[in-house]
Amino acid sequence: MAQLGVLPLFRGLTRAQLEGLGGQGQIEHREEGWVYRQGERAESLFVLLDGEVRVTTRAGADEIEVYRSDLPGACGGATQAHLGDPDRHVYTTSMQSLRTCRLFMLPAAALAAVLRAWFPLMVHLQEQDPAHAVTRAAAQQEGDRLLTRAVLASSLTHELNNPAAAARAAAVALTNRVQRTRETLNRLADGEDSPDRLRALLALQKQASGRAVPAAALSGLELADRQDHLAGWLEEHRVRDGWDLAPTFVQVGLDTDFLAIVLETVGPAMANDAVRWVNYALETDLLLQEVGEATARISTLLASVKAYGEAGRDLQQLVDVHDLLDATLLMFRWRLTDEHVEVVRDYDRSAARVTGSAAELNQVWTNLIDNALDAIGGHGSLTIRTRGHVGQVTIEIVDDGPGIPEDIRAHVFEPFFSTKPIGDGTGIGLDVAARIVVGRHGGTIDVQSEPGRTSLVVSLPVRRAAGPQAPSATT
Repeated sequence: MAQLGVLPLFRGLTRAQLEGLGGQGQIEHREEGWVYRQGERAESLFVLLDGEVRVTTRAGADEIEVYRSDLPGACGGATQAHLGDPDRHVYTTSMQSLRTCRLFMLPAAALAAVLRAWFPLMVHLQEQDPAHAVTRAAAQQEGDRLLTRAVLASSLTHELNNPAAAARAAAVALTNRVQRTRETLNRLADGEDSPDRLRALLALQKQASGRAVPAAALSGLELADRQDHLAGWLEEHRVRDGWDLAPTFVQVGLDTDFLAIVLETVGPAMANDAVRWVNYALETDLLLQEVGEATARISTLLASVKAYGEAGRDLQQLVDVHDLLDATLLMFRWRLTDEHVEVVRDYDRSAARVTGSAAELNQVWTNLIDNALDAIGGHGSLTIRTRGHVGQVTIEIVDDGPGIPEDIRAHVFEPFFSTKPIGDGTGIGLDVAARIVVGRHGGTIDVQSEPGRTSLVVSLPVRRAAGPQAPSATT
């Protein structure tokens, strides 16, 4: 191990010490790629012998370069192995091999042992010296603050994308609906009795808007049955494309009795245009509602940035989790439609409301639903289930994707841990969810998974316990 002796890191060690190090470590050749990743358990110290490495740290979705070096002796990894509980140590940076490298790898346990044996005074002073402890605590606190800011920035960017995309999609659809409404109105305006006919249709359209019933009150099976029945009725009455028109009428709670009045008002000759005109008007109302919901969600998210970072602010808002879940699903509507995902709402409407922050809980639902949609890959089912219990409400997000392997299930709530390919995930979504549910709302979050079924279960107290809870999760 003569090569170790010339490195600045090991300069001054005796021959016996160098041989001892060499016997406990090993030399590895690494091709271009990651040597270790931030957030993984810190198992080894890596020392560059030849080649070139790059050390980075993550801030949200960004990988920030700390340094790069081709000088022998550059090191990184388990540098704090001798302090505290080694089982809680994780890599605070990432190391990447930029070309074929030769590295000396020393296990963390071996590093801790030799430091304690060779430099006991140094280790003792680092562990016991008050000034050092204060400095270390301050550094940890600053790290936590930076992590919180990075998490907030990444999460906010991620969440803003959903309502922004919903607003863009609704705006495009609105342009199309307005154009079709104009064309249909021109056809309806032809004829001697057009003023009376249009006045009657306007009254019916106003009546239709006033009778709207939220579609969320219906189960998926009930919605499908009503759409099938209404589409069949339209086909029987020679209204074209009934399968395209039926979902909008069902969504606002209108049935064949109302459409029969529309047909009676205009007569068979104008039936197609009259039904379409009412349909387009209702679609316009729904799309405007989506734009309003999306822009309001953006405003709420932006307003929550300041509030999210205020330590000790109380959570006094009484919220219905069903309203929050429906609002979040609305933000994903474009994705649910494009990816052909079946959504099942299994709500216990008798469940009590909870005291908490609507903006923060929406952040939780956004992260959990987004992960579930990624898991099923565009085809499958997503079930949202709520249940009321004595003193608490449980919310379950279930997908029928491939599941989470047992060996990594215990790590899913750890910051920066991700099962997605590099670049596809930040590894902070579930960590943020756990911090909000446990730390901010005094609840619990648990994951249960097997092939074909993964369930994230959130339990929230009806009344939040006094004082913040430790931000941990059960798995």
